[in-house]
Amino acid sequence: MNRISALLDECLAEPARLRPADPLRRAVLLRDLWAPFDFFIGLQIARSGDQKTRQQRDDLCRKLAGVIRGLTLTAAEIASLPDTYTLAVNSGRFATQHHFDPAVDYLPPRMLTHPEEWQEIDFYQSPSIHDNLSERFLTLHTRAYLGRSYFRIFYRLPGGRKALEAFLPQVEALGVDWKTAAQRGFLSLTEGAPQVPVGTEVVLVQFMMTLDDQLRPTPTPVVETVRLRVFANVDGTAEPPTNTGVGMNVAEYSLKRRLLFASQKQGGLAREPDDQPLYRVIFMGDRSPDWGEIGRSLTIAQDCRRCHTSRGQVGVQTIFSLFNQGGFAMGAQMGISHPLAAGTPSPRGPRAAAWKTQHESYRRLLEYTEKPLLRDRQR
Repeated sequence: MNRISALLDECLAEPARLRPADPLRRAVLLRDLWAPFDFFIGLQIARSGDQKTRQQRDDLCRKLAGVIRGLTLTAAEIASLPDTYTLAVNSGRFATQHHFDPAVDYLPPRMLTHPEEWQEIDFYQSPSIHDNLSERFLTLHTRAYLGRSYFRIFYRLPGGRKALEAFLPQVEALGVDWKTAAQRGFLSLTEGAPQVPVGTEVVLVQFMMTLDDQLRPTPTPVVETVRLRVFANVDGTAEPPTNTGVGMNVAEYSLKRRLLFASQKQGGLAREPDDQPLYRVIFMGDRSPDWGEIGRSLTIAQDCRRCHTSRGQVGVQTIFSLFNQGGFAMGAQMGISHPLAAGTPSPRGPRAAAWKTQHESYRRLLEYTEKPLLRDRQR
């Protein structure tokens, strides 16, 4: 903690030296410092440690807030941030078709631009609900990142939008045991539930949030991760061969600074090896070690298989975003999700920003930036 504090002192002493002129580099640096601020302030909120530790941490948080304040972006700078997914697709580095081959580095080329082929999915929302949508209609992924990222979900059925719009009402009417689902808080399908067709694709895209010059959380088009599933079968068998072994090919693409800062090469995205151990698994407990409770033993393919299989099967029962449930959207009203209408702006970023502004970590950030540094008060 002392070493970090000393480095922050250097940054605060020469803010112009630290502050990148390039808005993209500045947004990434702000992101890198926002995460430790939220981590340390979370310990403060929980009153973790003795009084001396809390005082040291308070000073550290104050300094982090001061540095973050100097990295904020104007509205024009945020608007200038690149659409990195489109850059990745247009780079030619990624295949435009997967051919059910898990070795192919495939990114869907029309995911953000062809809503009849790819549909962005939103939560079920009863017309009679009056609750705050930013509190209830938010993925657990966004909550896990404390609103520093927002997540968008896309489906592609082989028949496009018409196939999805025909499929969802069938699941709602025939496929769900609603009583059991309500009692468990998770999707419970009937024996005769309609099944997604082979070739169905599901994509979860993580986008970066930033702070504007008024310290308001603001969505950006910069992609942090892309997590992709392609269903080669829907019964969990070993044929055809897949990288999970259960009829489902998975892939994860992550933001790499060396690519992003090299003229935004590949949109900054590169595929993670399927057998790479995960540094930390999302949704692990706050007190888990850095590598998570499972340690270095869990690979990307194993993690996808662990979460997205049900009794050895894949298919509709493993598409958690299909149904508002406790393991995916805690607090959201149960019901079958729906695709956004073509041309409708995604609500995910604004919801994440609204949720973050109500979170205690953000309130503490504002408090620190509105007060002088501890060392200045002591002079």
